[in-house]
Amino acid sequence: MKDWLIYLFLKLLISFFKILPRQSALKAGETLAIIVYYLSSRHRKITLDNLSSAYKDIDEKKREGFAKSSFKNLGRVAAEFARMTSYNRDFIEKIIDIEGWENFEEAKKKGKGIVFLTGHLGNWELMAYSQSLRGNHGNIIARPLDNPVVEGFVQKQRSAAGNRVIAKKSALKDIIQCLRNKEHVGILLDQNVAQQEGIFVDFFGKTACTSFGLAMLALKIDITIIPVFLVYTGHGRYKQLIGKEIEIQKTGDFEYDMAYNTALFTKVIESYIRKYPEQWFWAHRRWKTQPKEMKWKERNIKIRKFEGTLDLKGIDNV
Repeated sequence: MKDWLIYLFLKLLISFFKILPRQSALKAGETLAIIVYYLSSRHRKITLDNLSSAYKDIDEKKREGFAKSSFKNLGRVAAEFARMTSYNRDFIEKIIDIEGWENFEEAKKKGKGIVFLTGHLGNWELMAYSQSLRGNHGNIIARPLDNPVVEGFVQKQRSAAGNRVIAKKSALKDIIQCLRNKEHVGILLDQNVAQQEGIFVDFFGKTACTSFGLAMLALKIDITIIPVFLVYTGHGRYKQLIGKEIEIQKTGDFEYDMAYNTALFTKVIESYIRKYPEQWFWAHRRWKTQPKEMKWKERNIKIRKFEGTLDLKGIDNV
């Protein structure tokens, strides 16, 4: 019963966003998000604590400004997500400017599977949808929501333009098959994971447990990895940022390379967040998992933390 009540509330909210003109819907999303910011002391505290940890050198007032803007961004994401199935290619091309499209074209010429390295920055939902509207259908890796009724709706929205949604928990086999078929896969690599699923790497000067899955795939399969983000530029417009291919390290030491490349991917994502801090999802407990003693049988790799030095020469935007 609870699942259906939440679903009905969601449908009402979506109908509200759809009835309004687009610009008004985006403003409404921002307003509702600010209301949530003030009502949810828990998420407000997580956001401000994260910003205090990442930006020790800026004053409290500026960090609070980033926090409010981050919530506003989530409101815009929600409004666009509700409306995006009514968008067509012509409309998408009017509201989205592209920087670095030649990097995507170069990646396609290599004839390999392509991974879009991204995160919860700007509007990740609209980014995937707009790529599909341009004819570049891909595979989206996402954790299913706890509410199965809402999850069905969310999957329908995400796949409406031709993208395929792959459940994160059982994704590895499907991802490998997609990449071997030279398809496109979007992976958001900016979230906390359990200790047995990740490697500890630096993120904003603090140890963050990060999934090593992409690094492992890149060492086992010949793929192309490019960073891709869609950031809001104001007045209902966006800019899609497509970086140059990330050249991974392959020394022959599989575990070290896996740790190194996980740290490298994380540093690339951090560099984009630093350019648009007000558009990242700071309400997530990114540093929740911290090192603790584990029995080796609980995980199948020995390296738990990357403590080397990254060679960032030639890495776009870093």
